[in-house]
Amino acid sequence: MYNAHLSEKDLLAHLEDSSELKKSFPNFESRPEQKGMLKDIIQAFNQDKIALIEAGTGCGKSMAYLIPALTYARDLGEQVVISTHTINLQEQLLEKDIPLISKALEISLKVVLVKGMHNYLCLRKFHETFQTRLVLSEDDIKCLDSIHDQLNHFKEGSKSELKVLPSYSTWEEINAESDTCTGPKCPYYNDCYFTKARQQIENAQILVVNHHLLFADLAMKSDKNVTSSLLPPYSRLIIDEAHHIEEVATEYFAKKVNRLFLLKTIGRLLNENAGGKIGQLKEKVSRHFGHNPHPDSKSLLSRLELDIPGQKKTLLEALTGMYQSVLELLENGQFQEETKLRLQEHHQNHPLFKDGIHPKALSFADELKRVEQMILSLNKDIEALKDEKLNEQTGQLRHDMKALAGRLSDAADTLKHMMTLQIPENRVRWIDHSQKGMRANTTLTDASLDLSELFTQNLFSRFKTIVLSSATLTANQKFDYLEERFGLKSEEMSPRVQKSLYPSPFNYASQAALGLPDDMPDPTDPNYNNAASDAILKLLEASKGGAFVLFTSYRSLQATYQQLKDPLEKRGLRPLKQGEMSRKDLIKAFKETRYGVLFGTDSFWEGVDVAGEALRLVIIQKLPFKVPSEPLIQARLEKLKEEGKEPFRSYSLPQAILKLKQGFGRLIRKKSDHGAIVILDPRIKTKNYGKSFLKSLPVCHEVLGSLDEVVKGLKQFYASKNRPRST
Repeated sequence: MYNAHLSEKDLLAHLEDSSELKKSFPNFESRPEQKGMLKDIIQAFNQDKIALIEAGTGCGKSMAYLIPALTYARDLGEQVVISTHTINLQEQLLEKDIPLISKALEISLKVVLVKGMHNYLCLRKFHETFQTRLVLSEDDIKCLDSIHDQLNHFKEGSKSELKVLPSYSTWEEINAESDTCTGPKCPYYNDCYFTKARQQIENAQILVVNHHLLFADLAMKSDKNVTSSLLPPYSRLIIDEAHHIEEVATEYFAKKVNRLFLLKTIGRLLNENAGGKIGQLKEKVSRHFGHNPHPDSKSLLSRLELDIPGQKKTLLEALTGMYQSVLELLENGQFQEETKLRLQEHHQNHPLFKDGIHPKALSFADELKRVEQMILSLNKDIEALKDEKLNEQTGQLRHDMKALAGRLSDAADTLKHMMTLQIPENRVRWIDHSQKGMRANTTLTDASLDLSELFTQNLFSRFKTIVLSSATLTANQKFDYLEERFGLKSEEMSPRVQKSLYPSPFNYASQAALGLPDDMPDPTDPNYNNAASDAILKLLEASKGGAFVLFTSYRSLQATYQQLKDPLEKRGLRPLKQGEMSRKDLIKAFKETRYGVLFGTDSFWEGVDVAGEALRLVIIQKLPFKVPSEPLIQARLEKLKEEGKEPFRSYSLPQAILKLKQGFGRLIRKKSDHGAIVILDPRIKTKNYGKSFLKSLPVCHEVLGSLDEVVKGLKQFYASKNRPRST
């Protein structure tokens, strides 16, 4: 019988140089940082604590939390949930770390990657769509044919297994969804991929999830009206990449009304051809009554052929009218590629809102509700016919129709909520319009400004142990920022919190040069982008490529890339731009050449691991402050000011520091790596707050002076590292 208490002595023994882990991990070596982190996690498990742990690159975070997690799951038979933000980390855990550590520790556990229901193929919906596939595009027909050929060879029936990916709209027609699922009534229930996945989840000891699914499950568990959940009951949770959870929770719990979603859902439900549920129902009813005449058939067909198409026309006219008023409010229809407008009191008193958007939105919401009532009434009338054959032929289809009508009804409720003229104190609303070529989309969003209470009630109070781990949880070497955002400074939570900060074991003073040119113009200077482009070219000549150039906006990235593409190619370097291919393919292309230059924005600041000679320079074009005019950021800053706090110091600055630390972390991934990071933004030296950025970075070999002096210093640094890095 195993001890329910994790033994610090026994688990620390696994991190000695003589342990079995050395056989599974050839580069393994005993590290004090990793041992410290392991002790913290053991304490969190044994004493029901909330552990905040920042551990720099190279500390071996995953091993430090997997050893106690695997041991605990084995000894107590309880499930442990591990949540990550990126697919890269999930793959590392599932394909490498967990199998190798389990083998070394002689622990045999069932480990399952939990995917959302929408990731699975629904056999019923697939076969129904396959029968009517000729109305789809040629590409989608080929895709469905490919899936049909694969049906007997799927391991789990998820989207990731498909040889040919369908379009987004076609995947919606064939994937599993909670509201279209008929459960045990489904003719394919015994073969259902999602049902089998649920059984695997129930029987597993370790569950790996992403942050979005984690919050989806927490929302279901917290809703008294919902009896099901995505994950079984559990009490021990490890959240890696924890610096993302406020961002993910904000997105998940926001209320949204999206024009393209509405159009697609209306089309899926009300289109009269074989691509719409009404069209499919009309065809089935007509064929049935052609062979089985019924006195009420004429009335039913009249509703299908006249009433519902008429309602669809009214609905689309109402939708067009509402969004036309929205566009008029956005600078009289003069858009850039993307426009965001925060809805404030003066906007809601504007005639375009008060006399346009507001009444039209409420009218459109009423029409959406009317559609739901028509579908429910139609369903009742078909059941009232007591025609068993017709009921059987149309039962699944009518179930799907009710689900789609329910989604439109939910959108109506959200829209009515957003049309209340008094915006709640802790909320912000905005309109987001984007236009790319002929494709336009508009979204109305209502989001929370402060999620600390939600975190306290739905997350931190719910579990006995929570480990929050990341390489970037502190700003200025303090946890204050995230403690405030997570609600961990409250009287209720504070006694349970334990905090630890472990620096990277790498010798940055020897391995990394930090270039800070002092002759760059201020980023507010109109000439800044041109000066930055010139500087980037000189720096890339010094490193001979092998660089990430990181931006805070896609617009700056695009302009710089266009300016430098030809000059870089003439110098034998290979420019790569975010967006021209998938992230995975970009990294692959970058790794395959010594001379790559990858221009990236937000997602390339983190979660990208390029060790070895391929990456030897990281250039930060600007300090990564969030745009203060973004509706959510602006409203959060205002709220902090109203609370008597200093918004810049308590929110904007720590947020930017965490992001800079992530960008910095791309450079050195192993003890044998070396390279340089150059921050072009002069504010890091000219502003008082610059010291906070520098204090949050490891001590490096500093290269100061003019840009030319920094370039010269980098060349000398590279020359001194004449031994190639291992790959």
